[in-house]
Amino acid sequence: MRIGKRRVFKYSPDGYMPFGAMVDLYKSHASVKMAAGTYDAGKTFGCVAYMDLLANEYPGSRLTFVHRSLNRVYRNIIPTYEKYLGYKPTSRDHPKPTEVTRYGGEKPEFFEYWNGTRIWINGLDQPNNLLSDFFDGGFVNQAELLPFEAWDELTARVSERAGIMPIATLTGDCNPSVSHHWIRRQAKEQKLAYFKMSFLDNPEIIADQGSERLVEFKREFANDPSPKLI
Repeated sequence: MRIGKRRVFKYSPDGYMPFGAMVDLYKSHASVKMAAGTYDAGKTFGCVAYMDLLANEYPGSRLTFVHRSLNRVYRNIIPTYEKYLGYKPTSRDHPKPTEVTRYGGEKPEFFEYWNGTRIWINGLDQPNNLLSDFFDGGFVNQAELLPFEAWDELTARVSERAGIMPIATLTGDCNPSVSHHWIRRQAKEQKLAYFKMSFLDNPEIIADQGSERLVEFKREFANDPSPKLI
């Protein structure tokens, strides 16, 4: 799919395509954006696919996966990333290297792409590398767990000062549980682009996302989000 002459997403080895609000997130030129919704909305999968898109589109870019806890990056983000890729990236000295290479053993420091792009691994509980550098793009998993001060600092780290992407992009996924959460306040003040998602947009749950019946149902559900419709 393209906007004008620019491709905004690609097929993964497993044929992934974003749908619904995730497409809107991919198309958005906002520098700060959030995928919101329940656990079954496919947010994390869609966001790691988006980071892979940026990695391929911008050679030599510096990207990062972030969680409040470094261990959670290895437990939450990387398994989803490997599921999206369809393989576990090999080390650089492997006899049959994969397109994406892992540096740093079983708990890698970063992944390197064929074009020189790197996706760095960072946790806010070990902030030295994260807060001493600049990145073209970043994905924050479970952003609702971060205090606002940490998120605000990340918006400064993901900056055009990294020098590759024309618009540095910080993306998060979240499920804020309270109405006064800072994510909701930031969205209301239009300081971040907020994309509400549900299982209806998740191709792993509903494979036939192009169905006319599903499109019509989504339209009805958006106008009347009643559990009876589900």
